[in-house]
Amino acid sequence: MEPPRVVDWQNPEWVNFQRSRERWIEEFASVTTKKVHLLRPAMTVTHQFSTVIANWRQAVPFSLVEASDYLSGDFYGENIQQSIICKIFHSLSRKKPFEFHTSKCLDLRDHVTIKTSQRLQTQTSLAPAHGSAFMFIDPIDPDGSLNPGVYQKIRSVFDKVITPYEPYLGGELCADVAVYFSEESRFDPSENGINVAEAKSGRMPHLEALTGACRALKEHHIPFTVIARRNLSQLSKFKVLVLSDVLSMDSEEVGAFRAFVLDGGSLYASYRTATRDRDGNLTEDFLLADILGVSTRNEQTPDLTFFTPMSREMKEFFYPQDHLIHPQRQLVIENRSGQIIATQTLPYTDPERGEIFGKTFSSIHSNPPGKLSKDPAIVLHRAGKGRTCYVAGALEAVNQEINKRVFANLVRMLMNRPAWFEVKTHPAVEVVLLHQPEEKRFLISLVKTAPLLVDAKVDATVRLRLEEGAGRVKLIELPEKKEILFRRKEWFVEFDLKDFSGPLYMAMLDYA
Repeated sequence: MEPPRVVDWQNPEWVNFQRSRERWIEEFASVTTKKVHLLRPAMTVTHQFSTVIANWRQAVPFSLVEASDYLSGDFYGENIQQSIICKIFHSLSRKKPFEFHTSKCLDLRDHVTIKTSQRLQTQTSLAPAHGSAFMFIDPIDPDGSLNPGVYQKIRSVFDKVITPYEPYLGGELCADVAVYFSEESRFDPSENGINVAEAKSGRMPHLEALTGACRALKEHHIPFTVIARRNLSQLSKFKVLVLSDVLSMDSEEVGAFRAFVLDGGSLYASYRTATRDRDGNLTEDFLLADILGVSTRNEQTPDLTFFTPMSREMKEFFYPQDHLIHPQRQLVIENRSGQIIATQTLPYTDPERGEIFGKTFSSIHSNPPGKLSKDPAIVLHRAGKGRTCYVAGALEAVNQEINKRVFANLVRMLMNRPAWFEVKTHPAVEVVLLHQPEEKRFLISLVKTAPLLVDAKVDATVRLRLEEGAGRVKLIELPEKKEILFRRKEWFVEFDLKDFSGPLYMAMLDYA
């Protein structure tokens, strides 16, 4: 057939064209990898996988993993992006360590401005914390010359942040929450009807919501990772599965998610999750309606709404606010068998009418909540042995402190057993736990992800869950191998860090 010229994610011909492009990329990568292995059996092959977070235009499928001995890619976003990439690479890479690259300069278009020492350290520190290899990129000068000062600066960072910890690195990431990255949802439905050449927004609502969820989990120190279809058979390892505005879903995913909940897992789903199949067809109802306890006809509210708490817990989560503003749309849903803990409230005036100076407002500049309704917005439901929480709008996509707090508390509400760790410290400190069962030890890392925090002194209280039946326990500070005093209770050990300075703190918990 002729390639379609108009983007339409509800048109099976367009979706088929996109799937074909992805299949051709995978086939080409597979051919090249097989040829390299034929000629040089000992050589490892990796394909550029930074496109994992690119939208549909690059047409790079997650199955490129199969043609790569390990995953590798270069990235230039904020620190939460590196955290997400390290976790998705950890979940997908066939061999480890995987590899993370970024530039020594501020961005790809700046050839000379080197990042501050603090920023270089924060970016480098996330690598050992996740058991990752790391590379700074130095763009080539046209005359072939090198600046020795750049390499001295990078070496000083590596000597401080990576080299001392190399003998201890590796292990499996310990996570209680799995955030699902859907490769079939890397598009923006609002592009429907636009000519292919003009569809250049690059927006991915699913990735925006996923990023917001990960940011909230990181800042509230809830152990999490990022997974994809390749990890569907491993869902039982997690307590909570997060589906943030997952636009498309097929029968294999639906079956895995339903089984996870019925077997005792907890699931958080937001906005348009499970409302269209893999071919792009909008479904008559949620594909997971039975476990979510709600139904929808895919009708949406205006693009300004509010969440209004109904339960005691939700009122505490929102306090001191009475409402949570949502500058996006919500799905109109019907409660079937769940517990409504928040409702939808529309603004006082219709934001889409634009009657006065092209705007609508009823306060001096803003459009406050209008008449309260009973329309559900957040619904809890029990299904089989598990629980679900459905949110009619992707509240986690909005980068505000209250949104992050409400989302994190909803996730904690869904957890049915103690987390791998609990940490009280600055929100800009990311905590990562790796398990090395062969060595009978855990590695716990605290990384200052904000450059301005690197030279500041920070306190932390860390509580680590012990393996069932753990006997003798020893806690050791790395790389000095100094024993740490700790408090032991039945199922956890707890210790305090005072004036933790530098970009990275790592400790090792040995157990018998």
